[in-house]
Order: sequence, then structure tokens, then C-alpha cells
Amino acid sequence: VFGRLNRLRGRDPRFEPINLGLGAEAGEVDFEENAFTGSSSMLGISSAGLEAFPFTSSTRKIRIPMTTLDHWTADRSLETPIIVKMDVQGFEDQVIRGGERSIRRCQAVISEVSFVALYEGQPLFGQIHQQMSELGFRLAGMIENVSDPNTGEILQADAIFVARDL
Repeated sequence: VFGRLNRLRGRDPRFEPINLGLGAEAGEVDFEENAFTGSSSMLGISSAGLEAFPFTSSTRKIRIPMTTLDHWTADRSLETPIIVKMDVQGFEDQVIRGGERSIRRCQAVISEVSFVALYEGQPLFGQIHQQMSELGFRLAGMIENVSDPNTGEILQADAIFVARDL
């Protein structure tokens, strides 16, 4: 996927693809590479995830480098407004924990949130909402609902959080 992304970006100097994971700590970690690439995650797919999306059953573990958002931004000059988009397949709480200083500098954060655990051990919307609230953000809305194809239940959405001081 990274190779394809790199080819698609062309020579755009404003676009810098980086091939590493983000979490609460730096190091090398196991990553669940899924045959359906959009479901690749640091976490294994839960039984609820497999029931709703059986095409996500084929995975293999690979080792990848991981850092924190705070470490990654430490030596970068970021111009405002800063917006973070998180779509990390159930690992949002870990990215937030490793990026609290960076996220506090943002004007908005768009984060995928789940209402049903599609990955093993993933946080649900309430936990992400609480983390973002503690960092000074309010929920401004949700977009891009993903529903269970069997029941119609909303499983995920993208939550838009904006800094309270805006």
C-alpha cells in the first residue's frame, strides 16, 4: 500500500508519505496486515468485525516501526490551522495518548470512532470522546457512517472534534 501511495503522490512537494505506525510508545511492533487493506490494524479483528465483514478474515502478522505523534511532530514546523485525521482501525486511543501535546495544538481532529468493537480491545466512541474532551475539544458532528450490512446498525463514523477555544 505504501509503494502505491508513493507512486500516486507524484512529485507533489506538499505531500510526504511516511511508512510507520503511530501509537502510545515508540518501538517495533506486530501489525495485522489484512488482505482487505482497509482493515489492517495493530489489533486483531473481533468476532463482531468478522460477522459484519467476513471478507476481513485473512491476515498475517508483520513487524513495523512505530513512533508517537508527539515524537514525529517534535522537529517539524507545522503551520496553522492544524487538522489531524485518524483512521487507525481501533488504535485511536493509543495515537491520542502518544500525541497529546501535538493534538492540543490542533484546531480540529477528525477521528474514526466505533460504537461496536470491530477489533479486539479497541476503545468505543465514549472513551475517544472523553480523551478528546480532556484535551480541550468538543464534538461538532459526525460523518461517514458505516453500518452493519446484516442489521443496519451503525458501527462506525468519523467524529469531528474542534478546539473549544475556536
